[in-house]
Amino acid sequence: MKIKLAICLDEDIYQERFVKCLMKHYSKEYEFHIFSSMEELQEEKSAYYDVYILSESDSYKSQWAEEKALRTLWLKEEDKYQEVYRIMELVEIMLSNQGIRPVVQGRELLKVIGVYSLTSPALQFPYATILSDILGEHRKVILLDLQQFSGFAKRGELGMEDAVSMAIAQNFIRGRMQDIIGHTPNWDYIFPFKNSNYLLEGNKDVYESLVRYLEQELGYDTVVINFGEGSMTFSEMKDICHQIFLLCPKGNGCNWREQTWKEELERKGEQDVLHRIQRMEIPSVSCTDMEWDRLVESWKWGSVGDLLRKVINEEKAIG
Repeated sequence: MKIKLAICLDEDIYQERFVKCLMKHYSKEYEFHIFSSMEELQEEKSAYYDVYILSESDSYKSQWAEEKALRTLWLKEEDKYQEVYRIMELVEIMLSNQGIRPVVQGRELLKVIGVYSLTSPALQFPYATILSDILGEHRKVILLDLQQFSGFAKRGELGMEDAVSMAIAQNFIRGRMQDIIGHTPNWDYIFPFKNSNYLLEGNKDVYESLVRYLEQELGYDTVVINFGEGSMTFSEMKDICHQIFLLCPKGNGCNWREQTWKEELERKGEQDVLHRIQRMEIPSVSCTDMEWDRLVESWKWGSVGDLLRKVINEEKAIG
């Protein structure tokens, strides 16, 4: 069962923003019951909630909660200025002290999808963002950009370096992870590497640990990985991918390189990888032909996006 939260805060505008954020990031683990006043909350005499989140504004509320022996998190005025996830960390601590752990109900099975190109690595990242955006319409998606000089804007002071460091140490800190995750309307992303030397720090076990944390603790059901140009990140990560989108631009010699690469995988006894490869033909585009944003929009609503949606829908039908 989901954890039931009762929420009754003094300031309507803050409560609306607070609940909207909770619905976006915690709706799979928690069930939210919103009350506009303490009177309304008290009327539900038969209802039970695991945690009550209330404003610490007067002694009347405190006395009522104590009499009922309610598990209550009191929000002070200054608490409104901190990140919502820090408030939810307090809820989780309160629950764990009682031996209660949020369990995700109805979560999609985790899916890890890689994006790779043998001939046009510059087109990988635009494609990965389109894939993430389309998948994000129905799933909770996070993008990991492991490609050096992908063109991804490096916003934020922390990024994949921090995520890899925590995975190596097997010591993930939720607040720290939240700080290095950026958001778009349909998908999230970890800020990319600023120091590409950190790419050498990771191996299969490290990235598996990171992906497992993203699923189990942060609730992501889809991880999209944009592989680097070199074979290192692909060779380390390919085994944890359920599907690999191999991008093949038209008319640039992709076929013979693809064939040679697949033959090499066969010689290494990696036939299982071949079964997970989805060949995706894309238009051949020069990096100077069009700006990145225009390219993404053109592909998303053109033949590239149509093909992606078809492949994704077919997979849904198969189950």
